[in-house]
Amino acid sequence: MAVDVLESTVYLGCMNKNVYCHPIEASKDANLPKKPKKILNAHRNEITAMALTKNEKYLIVGTNDGILYSWDLDKDDSFVTLEIHKDKGAISNIVPIQKPLCMFGLN
Repeated sequence: MAVDVLESTVYLGCMNKNVYCHPIEASKDANLPKKPKKILNAHRNEITAMALTKNEKYLIVGTNDGILYSWDLDKDDSFVTLEIHKDKGAISNIVPIQKPLCMFGLN
């Protein structure tokens, strides 16, 4: 599970290989809406870890087979797969870090 900073959207990764993006509405009723705002469903295996980047532009999803998916939340159905950990086991934790400006040649 991941929640954006404003607590307006919750991302739920499930064993059925889908990520459900639900809006969180401020109300007394704690139940989520019946239909998700968006479903991210290109994963090949069960989801084991998720994290939003600091700017909340990307949702990084790790799966049971060690593949990472980087979803661009500004573009529907746009993702990149990273298989650098494939066949080494499930992804159990994801911590996105911000690159320092010096890595881009900026001060």
